[in-house]
Amino acid sequence: MTKNIRSQQQGAIIQVLVIIILVIGLIVTVLMITNPNFKNFIFKSRADNPPITFKDTNGNPLPPDPQASNLPVTKERKIQVNLEAPPAPQAPQ
Repeated sequence: MTKNIRSQQQGAIIQVLVIIILVIGLIVTVLMITNPNFKNFIFKSRADNPPITFKDTNGNPLPPDPQASNLPVTKERKIQVNLEAPPAPQAPQ
C-alpha cells in the first residue's frame, strides 16, 4: 500500500515538472518571436561583413544603384567578384 502511494506521489511530481518545463519553453518561444533583441542575443550572426563584393577591373567597388535596391550596376563586361566568409571557429584543445 505504501509503495502505491509513493509511486503516485512520484508520478504527480514528474507531471508537475513536465508542465513547468513546457510553460518555460512557451515563454521563451514567445519572447524569441516578439523581441528581436532576445533572438539576436541567442543566435548571433557571424556575417558582419558583406559576403559578396563587386569591383571593377581596377579593384574599386562598384557604386550601388538606388533604383535597383542599392545593388551594384555597371555596363562593363569584366568585373571582379570577391567572396568572403568569416573564419571558422577554432576547435578547443
